[in-house]
Amino acid sequence: MPGAQQVSSVVLLFAVAVPLTSAACSKPSSPTTGSNSAPSVPSSPVAAQTAVTSDGAPAKVIAMGISYESGTIDAFVTDHALDVARDGIFVRSKDPPTPSTLVKFYIKTADGSTALTGVGRIVWASRDPSVDHPPGFGMHFIKLDDPSAAVLSRMLKHQTELGEPSFYQSAHP
Repeated sequence: MPGAQQVSSVVLLFAVAVPLTSAACSKPSSPTTGSNSAPSVPSSPVAAQTAVTSDGAPAKVIAMGISYESGTIDAFVTDHALDVARDGIFVRSKDPPTPSTLVKFYIKTADGSTALTGVGRIVWASRDPSVDHPPGFGMHFIKLDDPSAAVLSRMLKHQTELGEPSFYQSAHP
């Protein structure tokens, strides 16, 4: 891809089923913010649970921890600014979750700092690597906590400075 940045590795730490409130299962058109803490995660994986979305359709719900090799929040902002859009993020993964899956997530940097925390929905997934579209998934933000909204704002500002489009939007198969 022309102008592509060097990409650090991404490690999916865990994905386990957790209950979400009915409010987290709705599909708002844009992310909301609030001062919620990081999602609670069960101590051991459990079988997938099903929630019902606002339109009555069943939805799989998981908790997901994602670790990036970017050493700090500042490095994460510059290394992955092209992976985000105002409403979502592209995450490289060889085994992406199924589209429509609801996710309570957190994204950490190598130094253990939390870059992004919230609730999202997997909107697309690609398992086939190609030059234009590496394997991974697009996650629409439903809710971000206040510190995450601030990090996202910094990433979008850096993306604007780079003058490049969001990979989250352009990678959608």
